[in-house]
Amino acid sequence: MSPQIIAAPGNGSGSFTSTLNKGTLHSTEGGSIEGAISAYRANNSWPHKTPDYRNGRRRVGVHLPLNVAARSLRNTAAPGQTNRAGTLQYELVGHAATILEEYHEVDWLALGAEVIGPDFRAVGIPLVCTVTMPTYPPPNGERLGRESTRLTHAEMTATVGLVGHCNWPENTHGDPGPLTQPYYRGGTLSAIDLILAGAGATSTPDTPKGWLMALTDEQQQEIYDKTNANNLYLKALYDDYGRKGRSMRQVILVAAERLRRLVGVTAGIDDKVDELLEPADAAPPVEG
Repeated sequence: MSPQIIAAPGNGSGSFTSTLNKGTLHSTEGGSIEGAISAYRANNSWPHKTPDYRNGRRRVGVHLPLNVAARSLRNTAAPGQTNRAGTLQYELVGHAATILEEYHEVDWLALGAEVIGPDFRAVGIPLVCTVTMPTYPPPNGERLGRESTRLTHAEMTATVGLVGHCNWPENTHGDPGPLTQPYYRGGTLSAIDLILAGAGATSTPDTPKGWLMALTDEQQQEIYDKTNANNLYLKALYDDYGRKGRSMRQVILVAAERLRRLVGVTAGIDDKVDELLEPADAAPPVEG
């Protein structure tokens, strides 16, 4: 399922002055792409894209090519660049204070799969995030523009991957809100975790992967193929629920079949992992 594209060409700020290795997330503080476009025109503050993935929406405003710097960051007379400092810019429709309630898990996954992942791969931006995006207003009485999570120019230059407007020097806005806060699935996953997972990030710093690296290339490929099949069944199930023109009975019947297959594929992954790990588990301890 592809997003609806709203083409609204805007003004860029010229060429990039450093390596394009970041993507900056903002929030529009409004309720529609159309309203955001009106604000961009009034303020000449164009991003590259304006995604609206709230609560099942799949719409993307497209404003600038990826090889042109955007204009959504403040750039003062202080030394250093912001807009031209090697970053794509995305204005997420929503509000920094409530963005975690406005977007659901599946929305973040789809945003990663359909917008962030393709764009980052197209220009070579790493699918990582090492910054903290705090709540809005900032926690612990911190002042906007002086938060402990806001970076210096040198720190931003050394940072790659996803960042927030809240992290940029010379700026005083606190958006897009707490996207790095573990909030979903019982407080175990953040919005950023979901975006990166949807985008196809191969691993995160907290992902235990030593056992997988010990497998042969063929064994790793077999696990990957089964996992990918699992993902395809999940996507098909999601599409069946979202497709128009089907009766509820038809949707339920198709969903039941998808779930049956999903259970089978999941069991296959579990069996294969057990099978591959069995020799290591059975090996006698080495005495030192």
